Amino acid sequence: MVDGSTVTISSARSPQSPWFLSVLRTNAGLFMPCMTTSEQFVWRVREVLRPSSSSKTTVGERPSLQPLKHDAWLCLTFDYDDNPRGFRDFKDDDRGSRNVEFPESESRQLVLVEAPNKSDSWEDRGVLLLSNGDDLKPDSSPRVMTLDDVEISVKIAQFRIDVRDGMDDDYDILEMIGGEIEAQYEAQQKKMKSKGHGVSD
Repeated sequence: MVDGSTVTISSARSPQSPWFLSVLRTNAGLFMPCMTTSEQFVWRVREVLRPSSSSKTTVGERPSLQPLKHDAWLCLTFDYDDNPRGFRDFKDDDRGSRNVEFPESESRQLVLVEAPNKSDSWEDRGVLLLSNGDDLKPDSSPRVMTLDDVEISVKIAQFRIDVRDGMDDDYDILEMIGGEIEAQYEAQQKKMKSKGHGVSD
């Protein structure tokens, strides 16, 4: 995987009917991530550039296409040119019809961001939003989004990739409930007895 790789992101727990990460615009005009059964939405994995004395955390204007290191901090962008079929738009439309006209933007992308602090709008939870990529340039003004006249500070939602085959959780003893762990232990003891390993009661 390189800086700028294109991916679709699906839920790992429902192989029969997977859900995919997509985008919608709310009636308040905010872009937000959502889940859908459509796999047409394309995301880019971008390396997050660490802040320096003269700049803040950001993503490069263009992908470097360099391989990502195992300890790299990453983020997701939704690039307009990768998604010609647009997004569901509930602004001035209760049905949320598809809109293929993205808002004007030099970067032509949305970046997944998070509101790190609780706000008057979301007192009980943190939220993920999508911010215009222009707002995330190193020399941009403070990252603030407005909802119903309430200002919300946001930052790039960062993550690291855990390289697994998608089945690890099914065999992770830490994710089992107590009864399952005990049953597995008893089964192992019986197996050892049958093989004459001298396990005592």
